[in-house]
This record gives sequence, C-alpha cells and structure tokens, in this order.
Amino acid sequence: MRLCLASYGGRLAALFENATEFPCYELDREAAPVYIATFMPTHRDPCMRLAALREQNVRALVCGGICRRLAVRAESSGLQVVPWICGDNETVLAACMDGTLAQLAMPGCRWTQGAGIASDMATRPEAGDECPNRNRLGRGGSGRRAYDINLPHRSTS
Repeated sequence: MRLCLASYGGRLAALFENATEFPCYELDREAAPVYIATFMPTHRDPCMRLAALREQNVRALVCGGICRRLAVRAESSGLQVVPWICGDNETVLAACMDGTLAQLAMPGCRWTQGAGIASDMATRPEAGDECPNRNRLGRGGSGRRAYDINLPHRSTS
C-alpha cells in the first residue's frame, strides 16, 4: 500500500494545506518501508493536491491538521486519512509500521474509534451545509482504532 506524509522541512506539516513536500512509501506488514519518491505540489489548491495524490496511487495520507470537508472528500475517493499527527517523517513512518501512531497525535487530538473521518461522521444534515456529516469526529465507527493504517500482508505468489 502506498502511504504519503504531508510534510514541511522533514516533519509533518501542521496543516495539510501548508505541506510543501509529500514523500511516498510502499508499505507491507512483513517488510521495511520502501521509499518511492517525493511529490512536490505545483499548486496550492488542497483539492488539486488530493487529486495529484490519487494519481500517484496513494492509499493512505498521514498529516497534521486537515479541514473536515477536505478529509471527507479524500476518504470518499478511497484515500485513508490519518490526521492530527505530529513528528519528524522517520518517527511517523516507524509509528505507521509498528502501530503506534496514536502516540504521535497532536495534543488534544486523541480520538480512538472509527474507521477514519468519512465513515465516522453523523448522518443528520444541517441546514445549508454541503457536508452533512461533519459533527461526529471520533464517535462511533467500526471499532478499528482511528490511527491504524491498513497494511497489506505480503503476497506469497
């Protein structure tokens, strides 16, 4: 599975929108992460950045802060978003591999249930809100820890 870190200067950017580099890695449960390339965005529009990540076959994004609408849009297109993480890229990558990302959550940002942002939202729309599912971050969900990265097992074929 291809993982991307939304980074600034070798650390996760405080906000997805402020990331200047997106190092991508191929992850597998039974192997060390393989560095693929660093994607450098040519535009500031966050939606265009998400589209560019999808073109790079990224399946999971680890980032600092990200607005809910953007996270919902990312997850609805099949991109797993793990937000509110901080740390240098090497530490974050190691935490992805050993399942300890929750320890790198930004202060005040520890949510522990759900299958990610988009699948973890309420379904009651608010009047005039184009994103009706924005008020239940971190409640309910499938019971999978929100910080888990769904790593594939190495194929034996």
